[in-house]
Amino acid sequence: MTETPAALPIFINAYPNAKSAGSANQFLPSREFRDIFKTAAILGGDVEPWPFLRMMYAVQSMMAAHSEMGAFSGHKRVKGGVHALFIEPDWKRT
Repeated sequence: MTETPAALPIFINAYPNAKSAGSANQFLPSREFRDIFKTAAILGGDVEPWPFLRMMYAVQSMMAAHSEMGAFSGHKRVKGGVHALFIEPDWKRT
């Protein structure tokens, strides 16, 4: 934000319909917000910590898309990669 202070109002007003309870676009971000705050732009640096943050974003996105409910409980670096710790509930036990 310090590099682009003009983006602050766009960030603050990212969800212009948030108070429109029941509206189909209540949680739809504004086009300006989507255009400016793209993941690739936000995590686009080539020096640390950006490569690490991009990798963690990808890992968490993959886990959210392909696993059941659970909790990301941490990570550790292993030989240039990241070992992500993810805890899933045992749904078969009642």
